[in-house]
Amino acid sequence: MTELRYREHQPGPRWLRAVGVFCVAILLPVSAVMANAVAQRWGTGSALWVLACMVFFIVAIGLASLICLANTIDIRVTHRDITGLVVPLRVFRIHTEEITAIEPATVTPTHAGGIGYRVTPSARYLLFNAGPAVRITTRTGRIYVVRSLRPDALIAAIEPAKAPRQ
Repeated sequence: MTELRYREHQPGPRWLRAVGVFCVAILLPVSAVMANAVAQRWGTGSALWVLACMVFFIVAIGLASLICLANTIDIRVTHRDITGLVVPLRVFRIHTEEITAIEPATVTPTHAGGIGYRVTPSARYLLFNAGPAVRITTRTGRIYVVRSLRPDALIAAIEPAKAPRQ
């Protein structure tokens, strides 16, 4: 296991957890209705379509509710890479030798086009709310803007990691 130089855990907005609870509340009765529809049509060709829709619905809404209930951003820095997660999904990993510049920044959901992990023509953003951030530029010119509760500590953890190793 690689030693963590820095880890930041950012809880998301409460309303997102409420959406997760709502998704679970919808999932249970709708699944029961769809299971009944499959049982009524069993043995016909339409039963397979209803079953396929039911499985897709359960998986899609289940994953959406999991993400909404987890509702957390995690930033991890090791000597090898910087990882950004919208728990439970890893959304980016930047190898430290690819970093060419790190600087403090400020970010807003309006500028990023929303919350969570956002990809725009100008940059890739990881944020739940407005505030101080760290702007990371890679050799390929790709820019990541990561919202941080402690941007100075994040920069301090990345700086020695990006130094060339012998």
